[in-house]
Amino acid sequence: MKSHELQFFVPGTPFPKQSVRTKIMTRGAINGKCPFCNGKGITNTGRALKAVHSHFFVSHYKESKVKASEKKVSLFVKNQLPKGMALPWEGPVRITSIQFTFPPLKRFNKATMEGLEENQFVPKTTRPDLTDNLQKGLIDAMTGIIWVDDSQIYETASVYKCYGMHPGTTVKLQLIDPF
Repeated sequence: MKSHELQFFVPGTPFPKQSVRTKIMTRGAINGKCPFCNGKGITNTGRALKAVHSHFFVSHYKESKVKASEKKVSLFVKNQLPKGMALPWEGPVRITSIQFTFPPLKRFNKATMEGLEENQFVPKTTRPDLTDNLQKGLIDAMTGIIWVDDSQIYETASVYKCYGMHPGTTVKLQLIDPF
C-alpha cells in the first residue's frame, strides 16, 4: 500500500472543544419574558399552561471561542497543505502522532525550565482531557479539509500532551492509498 505523509503545526496554546451548549428560547419574547405566560408558565387569566409550551424552543449552539479555535486550526492546516494534492482525502487515514504542547507554568522551578529549553519531555497531567476535548476539537477542525469524514481515521497511534517552550499542536498523519 502506498501512503502520503503529512505534518502540520498549529501555533498557540491548544484549546479544548467543549460540548455544545443548550438554552431554552421563547418565540416573541419581550424583554426576555414570554408574552403569553409572563415567563412563569401561567397565563394572564391564571390558567396553568401545559408543560411544553408551543412558544418555547430549545436552541443548541457552540460558544464563540470554540468556533474561533476551530477556524484558527483550519486556517493553519489549509496554509500547510502540499500543492497539487487532491484533498479532502476519501481513503483510510492513520494518525501517527498528535502532540499538544502547552506553555510552561509560572511555578516551574529553574531546573524544569532549563529542561524545557533543552527540549526535554515534561508531561502535562492536568485538564483539559486528552481524548474527550483536545483531540475531538482538532479532528473536527480538519474534517472537510484533510479527510471527508472523521470515520476514515482507523488508527491514532500516539497522542500526548506536554509542556514546552513553543506552545502548539503538531500532527503527523498518513493518507493510505489502498490500491
